[in-house]
Amino acid sequence: MRARYQRGYLRLGHRKTGPDCWEFLWWDIELTGERVRRKAVIGTVQQYSNIEAAWQQRSAGVHQRGSKPAARTIGYGRRLSGSLH
Repeated sequence: MRARYQRGYLRLGHRKTGPDCWEFLWWDIELTGERVRRKAVIGTVQQYSNIEAAWQQRSAGVHQRGSKPAARTIGYGRRLSGSLH
């Protein structure tokens, strides 16, 4: 059985120039229902030498799931009625 990452995961991203960087990846669902992978750069390996330090920075608020635009967080019925309450 493979490991499941319900809140996203960190990986070491490689760049053509400059130091490698820590990236946080997660899946999001668009209004159309399509799943898309999102990515946020946490920092470079010079800033965070190991994965534990990068996780601490991510936990400090680099990626907050509650910061999505309102159009993505309202329910389908509320969009149809035009009410955002």
